[in-house]
Amino acid sequence: MGWHRTGVTLALALALGCSSSVEESRQAVPIDETNDPDSLDPDGLFDADGRLRPSDTTVVGLTLPRGLTPMEIEREREHHYLAPEVEVEQLIAYLGPRLVTGAVDRVGTGATFREAVPREVDQGAVRLDVSAHPSRRGGSRLTIVELPASHVNLEPGELDPARVRTARQALQNLE
Repeated sequence: MGWHRTGVTLALALALGCSSSVEESRQAVPIDETNDPDSLDPDGLFDADGRLRPSDTTVVGLTLPRGLTPMEIEREREHHYLAPEVEVEQLIAYLGPRLVTGAVDRVGTGATFREAVPREVDQGAVRLDVSAHPSRRGGSRLTIVELPASHVNLEPGELDPARVRTARQALQNLE
């Protein structure tokens, strides 16, 4: 029984010793100023938690994140952007809560939100295929394709041209 008391006393002493050293170490650790919202760059891309911040630009009812540069691709009802300082995972995390859809296709590390409607739009929403993929130049690439108002006019077996373009683009991005 003597060894039991010695073990309990030793454990108690270690626990007390650890708690005081933990308190001392908490006091010695400097506060990380990058998490202070007042110290953030008001024009920065990310908030204190590392999430993309919204920009003042809205396309087809979707508020775009900061850090996007329009690409000079002229296709009707298509919008293309590069985000050299934004990783594709960050872009997908930004888009997910802002789009209402029942279908998200993952292609490699990228994603396509199929027939999505921006959460910000109440009425008259245009359905979109929104794709976020890694860019060959680094960072990520965003493509927004406005889908036709209705698929009722398609004949059985006929393919929607907007969806065909989106599928071709996704395949090109894989190469």
